[in-house]
Amino acid sequence: MYDPSQERIRLALLIDGDNISPHYAEEIVTKLVAEGDVVIRQVFGDFLGEESTDWISPAVRALGIESVHVDRRHQGSKATDVALIAHAKALAKTATVDGICVASSDGDFACLEDTFQQAQRLFLVAAPALASRKLVDACDQYVALDGHFQPPNPSDLSSLQLMLLNDAIALHKNKNGWAKLSAVSDYLRCHSESYSKDKWGYRTLSKLLRDLGCFDVARYCGGQMRTRRRTRSRCRSSDNIAFADTIGGNTLSSDAPPQSLE
Repeated sequence: MYDPSQERIRLALLIDGDNISPHYAEEIVTKLVAEGDVVIRQVFGDFLGEESTDWISPAVRALGIESVHVDRRHQGSKATDVALIAHAKALAKTATVDGICVASSDGDFACLEDTFQQAQRLFLVAAPALASRKLVDACDQYVALDGHFQPPNPSDLSSLQLMLLNDAIALHKNKNGWAKLSAVSDYLRCHSESYSKDKWGYRTLSKLLRDLGCFDVARYCGGQMRTRRRTRSRCRSSDNIAFADTIGGNTLSSDAPPQSLE
């Protein structure tokens, strides 16, 4: 069941590879990462056909998108839709995710509305402007794709870098959403050669997080730094927001969530 009090919801991304161009892959992932933790990322399609081979390229795999092959030659022209719908319905019945995003402009996926409502799962749709009106009306949230996407942050990090950063925090956060900076840094160092080399152009990870403006940074007693992603209502991606490492000159205790001063 979706809990609106959660700071970060868990999302599944299911892409209709027969309908959506891989040109949108980076834009889809980056915009969804802004909405929640994208714990499942899959693209469905007949990847033996020439028109779908770009969906299994190294660039797409680097975004964490898994390909699910559907043989349309033997299962029919609607095989991809059938497979994606069946998988979406199965996911809705589990506790794995709070919401499911279908990336497609095909109105056939509007049939998922009732299933998601009964399971109390958020229904998101990511599609270009020409998406089926029936599908857009059926979903809880429409994520518009324009094909000219640039990651909206002041440091010009790539979508892959932002994805790695959000994944690192999601994997290491505690029940209050806070993750140790040391653990986040170790994850980035293991998964990004450029981060290992120069921290993506920043002197410290805490400086990078503060400049992005969508993360709280604070220090626990003992000097340990932690971070968490802000709720959307407090996130100001265009601002450079600095946070005090201590509150009133005192370090924070480890058994309470850190606080920050703006």
